[in-house]
Amino acid sequence: MWMLRDQSSQKKGDVNGIVAVAIDRNRGSQQALKWTIHHLLQQGQTVHLIHVSTKPQASGDELESQAKELLAPFHCICTSKDIQCKDIILENTDIPKALIGYVSNNAMEHLVMGAPRIGLLR
Repeated sequence: MWMLRDQSSQKKGDVNGIVAVAIDRNRGSQQALKWTIHHLLQQGQTVHLIHVSTKPQASGDELESQAKELLAPFHCICTSKDIQCKDIILENTDIPKALIGYVSNNAMEHLVMGAPRIGLLR
């Protein structure tokens, strides 16, 4: 994870506005959430957990069940650090477009995304 040079001196918790983390099933998403909690949030603040589902769902119950399963480890991380979390599940075949659209429409100040470790090493 990196921050722009003029933001690097910003103290933890000095972030105004909404902070979101894009999540999926890879470990990079968990690392992104941990980084966000460590660098941008203080206890009691809220983070938006955004997941984009690319598969059309058969029913709302099925989507809810899959979301709970996916989000459980992220909720544990937030709870252990006394961070509130708000779950956002989007359905779209174009993940970047869905993320950008949601972040823009909801005036998010920070969007943190993880990357698979292998992708960074090559």
